[in-house]
Amino acid sequence: MSVLLQIPFDLPPSSNKIYFRGTSLRREAREYRERFKMFAAQHYGPSISMIDPSWIFGVHLALFFESVENPGWFSKTGKARPKDRYKRIDLDNRIKFVTDCLRDAIGVDDSHVFESVQRKYQDSTRPRVEVTLYRVNPASYGLAPEG
Repeated sequence: MSVLLQIPFDLPPSSNKIYFRGTSLRREAREYRERFKMFAAQHYGPSISMIDPSWIFGVHLALFFESVENPGWFSKTGKARPKDRYKRIDLDNRIKFVTDCLRDAIGVDDSHVFESVQRKYQDSTRPRVEVTLYRVNPASYGLAPEG
């Protein structure tokens, strides 16, 4: 695996704040996408310019939330406990949204992403997403070498 970029950035909006009527980005999401694009250009411009858009890639997304556990789960006071230990945090829409933000920032169509890993973490001091883009070997996916 050849890491090309590692971008730490603010946690993206929750899934219900990303899309309006299923496909149109809400204002908060559009603003996030623009901030992500500007941050990537300012801090990683030289690395981005070295990326060949014909390559294929893998993306690792680490999403750090302030809390992933429901308060009161460990309570022994006799109060009603939550039904589940973990909060209902939907990663699916955030993953697609962050991948689209990355696409806009580096100018590579997300159809070139051949593998993706997502992980959810808890970090009460610094919620964020860490995006890692790496080059993958076409032969691993039954493709001819890039030329």
